[in-house]
Amino acid sequence: LIGSGDVGGVYRARPAVASEATYLSKVFDAEWNARWGRLRWSGSQALLFETRSGHTTKPDKTWTDWRKLDGVLFDASEGEGQISSPPARYLQYRATLPGKGAILKEATLHFLPQNQRPRITDVTLADAGGATAVGLLSSVVTASPARVHSPVLKLRFKVDNADGDELIYKIWYREDGGRPGEKPGTWRSLGGPEPLTKPEYDWNTDSVPDGRYVFRVWVSDEKTTPRERALESTFESPPMLVDNGKPDVRELAARVPVVTGRAHDDASPISQIEFSVDGNEWRPVAPSDSLLDQRSEAFSLKLPATLVPGAHVVTVRALDAADNIGSSKITVETR
Repeated sequence: LIGSGDVGGVYRARPAVASEATYLSKVFDAEWNARWGRLRWSGSQALLFETRSGHTTKPDKTWTDWRKLDGVLFDASEGEGQISSPPARYLQYRATLPGKGAILKEATLHFLPQNQRPRITDVTLADAGGATAVGLLSSVVTASPARVHSPVLKLRFKVDNADGDELIYKIWYREDGGRPGEKPGTWRSLGGPEPLTKPEYDWNTDSVPDGRYVFRVWVSDEKTTPRERALESTFESPPMLVDNGKPDVRELAARVPVVTGRAHDDASPISQIEFSVDGNEWRPVAPSDSLLDQRSEAFSLKLPATLVPGAHVVTVRALDAADNIGSSKITVETR
């Protein structure tokens, strides 16, 4: 007799007769819908194996009935048979031990899960020293940090790879053609003839005109999956800006102690304006409307009151959102 508490109870245990000696396995989770293969075991020859399958974590009325293995074979102390339960995510087996000498040491299930399609969910740009020129605006006027323009767009792909397969990638680009009535450009390959093996590509944009470009990324699991089962997908990115052109500082005019002008860029907003007198430190300049949010910004600056009388060279430089730098200078006469 066995007693239990909370809730209290008394149970009687007795040796099982031959027809009642069974072992019920845990529920196996293939994670995806799977096709079942062979069940192999180590133990006695006369063991009877049955399996059932379903799509819920706990067996219920939606599961199949128990089914015996097909084509059972036994050699020495090892046996095997084909699981006859239909494809499903979950499987459980039951082993019947016919007598006192029956032994089950271990059992192994084989299955093939349904292949899951890899998908590109996003194409993003890693920090490339400002080369991305994604249009971030700034309204704060401070001395510029050490920013260096790079023509390299560091493309990074976000991937949904449920199977954890080793994947390969191909990438194409074209001009956006986003204006009304403007046709998109032709798709052109990047990365060479061989597929990429990493979800990334660094593209040097020196050889293409400034403008907006769209990227198409193809992904496949064919490197580690038989061709007849391999799956693929493609993803098109939103337009991304290539901006390698320098801003133009124009219309410089002096009416001491004030210097006026305009900073202009063809592709992206002006992000910083600064001036220097006679090669000394750079000082920030506020745009006339106090907000750096346009590709053309008028500005005025006041020269330091400490300048000695005479000729002075005033240099003005402007940075765009891609960290391209353009400058111009004017000579002023102070008294």
